[in-house]
Amino acid sequence: MGLKIVSQEQCSIAGLAVRVLRKRVKNYTLRISRVDGHVVLTAPLHVREDDIQHVILTKLAWIKQKQASFKHHQSQRYPVRVLEAGSTVLFFGQPLTLEVITEASKNRMERVGQQLRFYEKSVASQAERLSSLQTWYRHALKARLPELIQTWEPVMGVDVAEWGVKRMRTRWGSCNIQARRIWVNLELATKPVRCLEYVVVHEMVHLLERHHNARFKALLDQFFPDWRDVEKTLNSV
Repeated sequence: MGLKIVSQEQCSIAGLAVRVLRKRVKNYTLRISRVDGHVVLTAPLHVREDDIQHVILTKLAWIKQKQASFKHHQSQRYPVRVLEAGSTVLFFGQPLTLEVITEASKNRMERVGQQLRFYEKSVASQAERLSSLQTWYRHALKARLPELIQTWEPVMGVDVAEWGVKRMRTRWGSCNIQARRIWVNLELATKPVRCLEYVVVHEMVHLLERHHNARFKALLDQFFPDWRDVEKTLNSV
């Protein structure tokens, strides 16, 4: 178990909102939230406010660089899409051209060759089109996941009890070890299939090793030797 927080406070240093956690520790620990870029500083109990300010100011350039990097990756993971006739939509790494057909009985999407046809009841809003695209992505992922999981279960000697698809802000996948449940990020429908397979294997490895330690990486090396290259592709712009 981690050390108990004795006190916490919120302060502003050089225009930054900083959450200061005071614990019975000897050294400072500085963390930047990947979700919202918030600055969290763990500090020894009896340090002065001037010392805390000095730590933040010393790391100011690093903090701003990290915040900018996280914000950039968030925008790439969930890009703002304008869905109109002629727009390019990625589907498992392949670009498809969106074709819009009105006067359909209901909103739906269908791939035809290198086109993604969006049939709409009337002129749909961007929110409605995005919702239809996400539904189409979700169905596509759910169609592929069972085969991937069933292929890897006997190879790895693990059993996945449940799986699902959802939007995630900071992860490509997650694993509930006790429930043997894995989740994959909806945005994986835009990435090459090899990336989806890597995320599935990565999460399944957690059923053998909870932490991202040397044993975890050794297991990935064993089951998925090119995982480092695929991870670079997954996180590339």
